[in-house]
Amino acid sequence: MLNLSIILYGTLSKKDAEAKRDKYILDIKNGLKADFKNVSFGNLIHSWLFETIRISNKIKPSTFERYEGIYRNYIKDSTIY
Repeated sequence: MLNLSIILYGTLSKKDAEAKRDKYILDIKNGLKADFKNVSFGNLIHSWLFETIRISNKIKPSTFERYEGIYRNYIKDSTIY
């Protein structure tokens, strides 16, 4: 699984961690290319859901809950993970 919490948070203060998170998200929006060659579908979906969608202020909580339910019920423990 991609563990961005280590990259973003480490031993930083909350303010520093939030600044790193915001910079990372901005970099992604500006075309940051991540190396996903060795990432499985399930890990990619998990990262997208919990590290991008959950912190987005552009979706409703009910949308996140629906996406999380789909992930939990159909992807998490399946053969496609």
